Amino acid sequence: MMNIEPLVDFKGGNGDGCFVSDMIISHGYKVGLMYREEPDEGVPDSGWRFLLGTEEDDYLNNPDNIHLVDINTLCNYDVCVIPYLNAPYGSSYIRVDDKEFALDDGEREIYIAKRDANK
Repeated sequence: MMNIEPLVDFKGGNGDGCFVSDMIISHGYKVGLMYREEPDEGVPDSGWRFLLGTEEDDYLNNPDNIHLVDINTLCNYDVCVIPYLNAPYGSSYIRVDDKEFALDDGEREIYIAKRDANK
């Protein structure tokens, strides 16, 4: 189990929650695709969605594969997302190397990486 450190105090949208793929939470991948949309009503949702970026629709449509966690927890899984958290709704980024993201223009491939096994 990961030791969660206080890295950010983020509040946005309807709260500090975000939806995260099980590929990040359970399978050890870094975020490959992140986008922000209007938050879901009735849940503590910032509007952020964090995925590996290769998940198929069937995978994403299975509620067992998507988790609502707080932004700080997600940042402990992948600190590289922190500089992008204040991006406006409608923003979409892909990982382009081990530490950086770029606006997703649909032209570049997502850089896929695993987290350090010690984290």
